[in-house]
Amino acid sequence: MKLDGIWMESIELDKIVPIYVENVSKRAVEKMVKILEGGDQLSSHVIVEKDRTEDKYWLVAGYPEYLAYKKMNEMHKRCPKIFCVIQRYSNETEQRIKLLRRMFHHQTTKWLDKHMLIDQMVNSGVKVVTIARKLGVTQAEIENYFVHPDIPFDIIKKARENEGSLINIEKIRKLPIHSMLKHKVSIQPSTSEIFRIQHQ
Repeated sequence: MKLDGIWMESIELDKIVPIYVENVSKRAVEKMVKILEGGDQLSSHVIVEKDRTEDKYWLVAGYPEYLAYKKMNEMHKRCPKIFCVIQRYSNETEQRIKLLRRMFHHQTTKWLDKHMLIDQMVNSGVKVVTIARKLGVTQAEIENYFVHPDIPFDIIKKARENEGSLINIEKIRKLPIHSMLKHKVSIQPSTSEIFRIQHQ
């Protein structure tokens, strides 16, 4: 049954393509796998959007559950298909907005997860004021997820790859540093710089 472009259906796990990556601990995934092994259902459904032209589904919510089903299938070959909430296809920007709405209003997520999505949107040309309006938050709240331009891009990249804390890096940046050291830092374009360019 379809309700305003939303329906539920069992689909092949291999046809699901995540549009984002969320920091999920190995322990959390293992707990969900144990629930599935016990024959029970997970408390939250995987939410996808059906592609208009290709035989695939874009994962827009439920990344931890998706990982658990994948792990279960790898271990026992018991979840080749999973029951999903399917939504009408939107565009990439709207998919990220939907995901950010859940992150800001309905679920607990890490600072880095929100930063990554906001950074992707700003880099693709979406204005901060537009993101804030669509999420129902202030522009200042969105800017809290920016990275200061004084932090070198290679440091940001390493923090993302290793799930490091950019908040702690920001605290280190505020420490008094000799001016000679600051001149040696290679500064690369960051989210905040792009934001300034958008408003020039």
